[in-house]
Amino acid sequence: MLHPRQSLAENGRLQGPAERLFWGTAGLIALTFCALFFTLVVPPVVSTSDFMRAALFDGFVNPTARGYTLDTLCTGLLVLAWIAYERVRYGIRHGWIAALLVFVPGVVVGLAVYLWLRSRHAAERLEPGHSRRDAAETQSGGSRAGWRSASARRRSARDRRFPR
Repeated sequence: MLHPRQSLAENGRLQGPAERLFWGTAGLIALTFCALFFTLVVPPVVSTSDFMRAALFDGFVNPTARGYTLDTLCTGLLVLAWIAYERVRYGIRHGWIAALLVFVPGVVVGLAVYLWLRSRHAAERLEPGHSRRDAAETQSGGSRAGWRSASARRRSARDRRFPR
């Protein structure tokens, strides 16, 4: 039976008010950024004769802008590294879409799309009725020992040999 404040999402997962609030807020921020970017930034950049200079170097016009620009560039590089890492580690598909969106329109849109892709990937891994532990067991080949650390396995074996 569903809690009154939860609904059954299309993929069978329970989706509560906190999850709906998060995705609604993330989508609103990404769409707001896109609207502001394409109305405030793109027209002046396109209208200039030196497009490359405007696109690449105008973010470094003063120390304050330089700080924000470097912060955004480094955040974008970190998001790209995270996308590449999770592609190899967890097999998350379609991350390249988010990687392209990191460049245009920006990091906030790429990150929002990647979080959405990542959430969908996790939802596919977690079938209804299964716990996160079951999903971890499935990913590790089915044995419970596969998802536990080596030290936890040693402690467990020691406790069986020498009960307290």
